[in-house]
Amino acid sequence: MAELGEVMPLSEARNKKLRDAFSQFDTDADGQLSSQEFSDILTAGGNAMAIEDVKEILEDFDRVGSGTLSLSEFLAAMAQLEDYD
Repeated sequence: MAELGEVMPLSEARNKKLRDAFSQFDTDADGQLSSQEFSDILTAGGNAMAIEDVKEILEDFDRVGSGTLSLSEFLAAMAQLEDYD
């Protein structure tokens, strides 16, 4: 199990699934996930999550301070969150 802050590589199949999810949930097709779009991904499996928690996670991985996640930021976030479980 990785420590929070470590980024473990994603498998090719997992990387593709996450890229597809990013494209599907990037509803305005701007190449960035807003906090609402990111929340939609995190809760798609039926997991409830407060928007404040989503925003906190987003801020942790938003390297440029844009208030959104780029594809690379999203992939890094998901790799880290999955390994942290």
